[in-house]
Amino acid sequence: MQGNLQVIRQTLSSSNKYEIPLYQRDYQWDSERWQALISDVVGAATAAVHTPKHWMGIFLISDITPVHAPGEYDGSFYKVIDGQQRLVTMTIWLAALAHESQERAGKDLARPKISEVAVQESDRIAYQIAMEGKWRNNIYFDYLAHPILRAYAYFRHIIWLGQEAVASEEPIKIKYPKQLNSEKTFEEQFADFLVTKRGRELPRGAATDLAQLNEATLVNLQIYSLIHEPDQDESQTIIFDTLNGMRTELEPLDHVRNSLFVRLSQAEGDKLYNTHWQPAEKVLREIKVKRLGAAKSFVYDYVISQGERSRQGSIRSTKGVVHLAHITNPMTESQLLDYLTDKVIPAMVAYPVVVNGNSNVVLKGVPIQIPTSVLQRLETIRELTSGPATPLALLYVSAYLKAELNELELLEALGLIESHISRRILADKDMSPLRAQFIEICSTIDKDLSLVKLKSTLKAASPVTDAEILACAETKEYDDLSAKAQGAIFRGIERQLSGIGSMWFAIGSGNADYSIEHLYPQSGARWAPDLAAWGVPEADMKPLLQTIGNLTAATNEHNKRVGNKRFSEKQLFPTTPGAAAPLSINTGWIDPAVIRWTPSEIKARSRTLINAALLRWPAIP
Repeated sequence: MQGNLQVIRQTLSSSNKYEIPLYQRDYQWDSERWQALISDVVGAATAAVHTPKHWMGIFLISDITPVHAPGEYDGSFYKVIDGQQRLVTMTIWLAALAHESQERAGKDLARPKISEVAVQESDRIAYQIAMEGKWRNNIYFDYLAHPILRAYAYFRHIIWLGQEAVASEEPIKIKYPKQLNSEKTFEEQFADFLVTKRGRELPRGAATDLAQLNEATLVNLQIYSLIHEPDQDESQTIIFDTLNGMRTELEPLDHVRNSLFVRLSQAEGDKLYNTHWQPAEKVLREIKVKRLGAAKSFVYDYVISQGERSRQGSIRSTKGVVHLAHITNPMTESQLLDYLTDKVIPAMVAYPVVVNGNSNVVLKGVPIQIPTSVLQRLETIRELTSGPATPLALLYVSAYLKAELNELELLEALGLIESHISRRILADKDMSPLRAQFIEICSTIDKDLSLVKLKSTLKAASPVTDAEILACAETKEYDDLSAKAQGAIFRGIERQLSGIGSMWFAIGSGNADYSIEHLYPQSGARWAPDLAAWGVPEADMKPLLQTIGNLTAATNEHNKRVGNKRFSEKQLFPTTPGAAAPLSINTGWIDPAVIRWTPSEIKARSRTLINAALLRWPAIP
């Protein structure tokens, strides 16, 4: 079996032709894989000159070059045994870059003609449409749902959106039409793709450097091309199963532990592992983060908390190990031992506190009780936005566990993070760039834990003014937020209205837990007599249904009892036997003196609640 490590330009040389065997599956990659490829390209494009080329894995092929007369055929013909998904995706990506360049600037990218690929019969037409850039032609509407055209459209969308989308760590959610509109051109259909669930266009950023992405794809990505020789090698099936068979995949934390401890002497390594690392890892592995084990997410969040974005470019969870290696490679054994003891292990201990609310931890054999006030701040941050702020919170909680910050300093830091997120929500700002924004914030802070530095960094990171929040106070709809995020907003306002002893209510499924209730209900049939008596058309109420003035937090028991009942019946809730004590956020509507619930009252309550929110989450001076 012959092996050859080569860059993509060599693999996709026009002198090579590839055929996908009929027995292989058709094209099946999705947006997570597409965005991962883009992230690999961006990482390769922004890497330092001395950085090794990014390895894309093994490409298993079989040489089936036909016998031909001299001069008749100068290339090689290969059957693809393993790697067709990468091969097809790579050619679609390069085609999307080339077509965008032609349409944006009317110029061809500097690249050779790439290989011909004979894809599966079921993929053939969609692949031809993508490769020839015929996606605007109405006659091809029926192929829009094909995964290959979705891949092509996804690449075009991300490129069109600009640098921020290209550098995104996560797939960009794009709304594909449920049914095709034959009266629209493909270009108009493309514009429809760029609309989110609430009908807003995804924000566009700075234009992408197409030439840089194209060159990085061709020159900075490499693949190990393995050529099967039937006369000498085992069958293709055995080799394929060996490469892709069931195996236990190492998680990022496994890679970190294995790669770092091997550099320590056995005595020092065993002592550190048994005394500190193993207990911290045991707790870490017991928690879940977004349906993934914390062993997968911790390394990703840790390297971001250490400011690695500024030096290593885009970071993904699968690349966290590589980025950590860039930090530790220059260290001596003693420096590495100190780094693990003073940086990595405290962060491992802090991580369950940040992402899971663990209240008792042990660092270097010392038990630490996490204050309730800190846990509440962390819970609010998790509920407001799941994940993006974790690295920054991890940085400050780790410092607290190491006694580098006191409780008040930690609370202020977490309060600033909470305020930054809350104000974006209240101002109706797009939340999709938040992860990238927090990566940049960690990079800017670069381990400077002073509150002055945090304030200045957050203030510079897309600040939100009170005027922006007040401008949409009466009209912003909250149905795009999760129930927990809505609950966190109301809980913060309740704390402002009732003081430090206010009820800490939680959004959950139990009878005693809370949910978000609509005062004017989503189904307003029972309100018809009241609306008629108040002289208010139902059409005037609908636009305010999801605004903060028409929402409140109530127990699930309350929701079951009053549901869609009339306003006067809902006002009786605070006296219902067994119900929770009234919250201050409800004083604007449960008062018996309030006998109408119309747009006027809803807007007035919205203003009252938002004014309290501005006091709870003030702008950084």
